[in-house]
Amino acid sequence: MKVQEIMTREVVAIGPEADLRDVARILVDHGISGLPVCGAQRELLGVISEADILVKEGGPRDGVGIIGRVRGTDASRAQKARALTVKDAMTAPVVTISQYASVAEAARRMSDHGIKRLPVVKDGELVGIVSRTDLVRAFVRSDEQIAQEIRDDLLRRTLWVEVPEAVQVHVERGAVRLSGQVETSTDAILLQRLVARVPGVVSVHAETKDHLNWELIGEIAKKETGERGKTLKDAHEVVEEEEDEHLYHTTGWTRELWIESLGMPAVLPPPEEEKDVMYGPSLPSYSPGATRR
Repeated sequence: MKVQEIMTREVVAIGPEADLRDVARILVDHGISGLPVCGAQRELLGVISEADILVKEGGPRDGVGIIGRVRGTDASRAQKARALTVKDAMTAPVVTISQYASVAEAARRMSDHGIKRLPVVKDGELVGIVSRTDLVRAFVRSDEQIAQEIRDDLLRRTLWVEVPEAVQVHVERGAVRLSGQVETSTDAILLQRLVARVPGVVSVHAETKDHLNWELIGEIAKKETGERGKTLKDAHEVVEEEEDEHLYHTTGWTRELWIESLGMPAVLPPPEEEKDVMYGPSLPSYSPGATRR
């Protein structure tokens, strides 16, 4: 889902020369907490919010803190407290977003910067605004809408996967279950990550078989002889007989990949999903609990 699908297009804005009392009146009348500040050509100059009005209402402070001097926040607060017009009280530069960005990206920016709204710009011009309420509203979607986005936007248009022939999508109360076959393990990992970012998805359980690697093991097993061939054949047959257990991404994978996406160390495979693996004499051993680097 893209920002342009949930943003407000008819945005109430104000000019930089407006009086602060006008700002307060607009905020109260429209029941909003902030306004974009725009120039004559609708170019975005800044944002003014309830917090800026409160600084003005609180007036100048007598003391100046050490931390405030270092960060420059005391000077900014003093300027806002003395402000008479919007241009002196507004916050600039502004954190913005493109209308073509994902809703997940909008949520991350709001969370990272601790803000309640994001102006949506195109070539520097204000074209909309997206708020926390818009994001929450997008999260409360029906299972049918979630499944349709996964099939149409992710599988067909992004990964070019045939649906439902290759991958089946089932959604129940926001919990997504994927089953079927993809070309590579990279596709499987990418699919899981993309699905987890779809608004309204609360968990992802994938039972997607890595077609190329699995088939390759089968072909090699046919040609290999001796202990190595037997090991590969046994491994291939186990996968074939226990397809329901051939999980690249279950709840544990979802958690660890989500942790990794936040820039923190992840444990792959997750501890609760380690399985006994047979190796031939010439193949490297596997150390359970190893952390991917």
